[in-house]
Amino acid sequence: MNDLDLAKLSHDSYSLATHIKGNAAALLTEADDSLVIAFRGTNDAIDVMADIWAIPWKPAKIGAWVHRGFWLYLEPLVDWLDIEIHRYNLPVHLTGHSLGGAAACLFAAICECRGLKVSSLTTFGAPRPGYESLARITSNIEGKRYVIDGDQVTSVPPSWFAFPYCHDREETLLDGIDGIIDHPIKGYIDRLGEAALPENKKKVFEAP
Repeated sequence: MNDLDLAKLSHDSYSLATHIKGNAAALLTEADDSLVIAFRGTNDAIDVMADIWAIPWKPAKIGAWVHRGFWLYLEPLVDWLDIEIHRYNLPVHLTGHSLGGAAACLFAAICECRGLKVSSLTTFGAPRPGYESLARITSNIEGKRYVIDGDQVTSVPPSWFAFPYCHDREETLLDGIDGIIDHPIKGYIDRLGEAALPENKKKVFEAP
């Protein structure tokens, strides 16, 4: 399961989600003797409200300060997915695009707090999900935070708040695409597909 595969599953989560509760949705699939959970990104007006509800919140299930809107989006799925992880008893890979990437980060923190090992956390165009207390929980999990150059969603909520939101790891930057909107998951799939070509592998996949 490489990063391009994870991007494609993040794309599929929009139309092929296996777990839907409330407005939250995720695609859960078994691949390469692992369990992959891809969280769906912003899909409708209710999700947009979750995106903009940038109020600090400290859920008991994490014990760290997070974006309240992202938490309220994810919360209906948490216990259900926890049961599934124990049922499969396989290495867990978490991924997602946009709001789904933020949800993946929050769920990774929940897993870590519950003693469930997350094998990788890989996001595409994800906004800042919380504060330093959250980043301390998830920053050592393997995986990358992909950003297409110019994707403004990855810069919100602003870092200039009194208590600044932050990412948990450095970005892996992908080149922008002339004439194409830089946020949709298709752009990430296209760029990773190009990066997988032999002459381009070093540029992206060995980025810090």
